[in-house]
Amino acid sequence: MIISFLLLFLSIAAVSHGDFPANALDYLSDFGYYKRNNKDLGSMSGKKEVQNSVESFQRFLGLPVTGVIDKTTQEIMKKPRCGLKDIPDDKVNRKRRFNLQGSKWSKNNITWKLLNDNNDRLSRKEVETILENAFAKWEAVANLTFYKLSFSSKEQADIDVKFVHGEHGDGISFQPWHYIYAHAFYPLNNKGYSGDVHFNDKYNFNVKDKNGVNLYWVAIHEIGHSLGLYHSSAQSSLMYPYYRGTKDQNIQLDEDDKLGIQKLYGSKITPDTKNAQVTQNKTHTMTSKKHIKVQAIIYDQLTGITYVFNEDKYYKLSKNLNETHGPFDVSKLLTKITYVNGGFMNREKKLVFFQGTKYYMFESFTNTKLIDNGSIFDLFKGIKNNVEKIDGAFVAGDGTTYLFTGNDYYQYSSKQKTIESLPKKIAEYWKVPTNIDSVFVWGNGGIYFFKGLQFYRVHQNGGLLKDYPKNIDGAWLKVLMNV
Repeated sequence: MIISFLLLFLSIAAVSHGDFPANALDYLSDFGYYKRNNKDLGSMSGKKEVQNSVESFQRFLGLPVTGVIDKTTQEIMKKPRCGLKDIPDDKVNRKRRFNLQGSKWSKNNITWKLLNDNNDRLSRKEVETILENAFAKWEAVANLTFYKLSFSSKEQADIDVKFVHGEHGDGISFQPWHYIYAHAFYPLNNKGYSGDVHFNDKYNFNVKDKNGVNLYWVAIHEIGHSLGLYHSSAQSSLMYPYYRGTKDQNIQLDEDDKLGIQKLYGSKITPDTKNAQVTQNKTHTMTSKKHIKVQAIIYDQLTGITYVFNEDKYYKLSKNLNETHGPFDVSKLLTKITYVNGGFMNREKKLVFFQGTKYYMFESFTNTKLIDNGSIFDLFKGIKNNVEKIDGAFVAGDGTTYLFTGNDYYQYSSKQKTIESLPKKIAEYWKVPTNIDSVFVWGNGGIYFFKGLQFYRVHQNGGLLKDYPKNIDGAWLKVLMNV
């Protein structure tokens, strides 16, 4: 018996591989198998608890139950997986393979929205298509309907999807010593983070590249959690905690997955086979009242024309703003990008556009040659790594670049190539709403912020001018002149 326990603790101490923690108890604790307490690990009761935890881990994953962290157990601990626990805190013994978390959505029509871009080579359209197909897998077998909200929609989605890395503000950071591809939140109270999905942007997500992580497989798995399913011990299940991605896109739910989701929401109710087929291949898109959102606005100093960008479309405003031409496709103006969520003309008069944490730099509107692209964290040294996108930017008269993101703004020195100070609060200095749509300097030297259906003119040294805000329609966007 003593030799057995000695082998157990030697095995625990031996688990060290790259960034993997030396103490395997951390691993067992993180995924629900071991509860840390004040018991002395050297005592017989402490040793027994550790052995039981190892056995529980091995039993759940279908490994030989030895009670020791042997080579087979170590190997699976090194494999990539989901970040959620396998064993719920209140459910040590399980009677079925699929496991219901205990909460569910209180409705059957659920909305979702992709909040930002990834650092890989997948476009927003590609990612949204993958997510649509992943949601459709669950919709095809359960009494659920999913609606995609566009990025520009003002409506709050039930499930927010985004790419993040490290510590990202939800209290569950992606630790460097675990090989975690993603995590999701259970429905819980249907508020806040409920149902949200976070992909670890440290990894290269794709669909066909054999060297990357299959986003489709991971998305189906995480959406299962968003709907209320825990991990399954069935190795054939898509809710099995360890990544078993394949490059084959014909991914199917296991019977274990279907039983679990139908236990929560019931079987799919379809009036006929034709409608059922449509549901399996496409989620729905919700639309709202049409208006042009000013996601980026740039004054071209060479021609006097103002360009307004709204996702994959752009408009051209005449010099005196009495005509608006468009919409035109962004892809026909700018190479390499199909939509815009932010942009400005930098100090060197180059065009810089943002897509999430990526930037694309072009020569000019008359010569739209791509001259540079990369990460905003490389372009603007000193920005905090939790920034998900740049909402807007402009260059002041002294050459300082102001960058706006969420509630904060940064001052960037083009000469020093670095952020000049810690982020400051937009509302305190500029006296405009946070999470702006865009900002720019027009031909008259005025600084204008845009948010929703209104715009704000501010002083050079901060603060709002009298009689603002004003409505965008009628002031900037006139009757559309399609040409």
